[in-house]
Amino acid sequence: MRIDLTNLYAEALDMLKTWRNRYSKNEYPYKIAVNIFYRQYTMNSIWDCDLDNSFDEYKGVEIDILESFRILETVYANTSQKFIGGDILINLMNEKDDRGGLNYKDILPIVLRAQSGDNASVEEGSVI
Repeated sequence: MRIDLTNLYAEALDMLKTWRNRYSKNEYPYKIAVNIFYRQYTMNSIWDCDLDNSFDEYKGVEIDILESFRILETVYANTSQKFIGGDILINLMNEKDDRGGLNYKDILPIVLRAQSGDNASVEEGSVI
């Protein structure tokens, strides 16, 4: 059985459209930037917790790729919870360290220009 990544892509586009309708033109670029870092911190956290050991209970057991994908989705969902609430994520972003080659201080000028209505910055930010 195949994992259809086009569904994930479609879901991401739907989320962007939802946010575009939900947030003002001023809030929208910031919300996208926060989401990028939310996902990046979650992924880094999963790798930091020694992902290899996450499947120890399945050693020697036949497990299909879909079950593995489901397990990773669960690990991702559980890990992401630690970045929700309060200013945890915002504080991490403001520490200005790189996450997966991204640094909030580097994209902040793009966000600020996009918030002020610079459409070229909106397009520039969409390729980050």
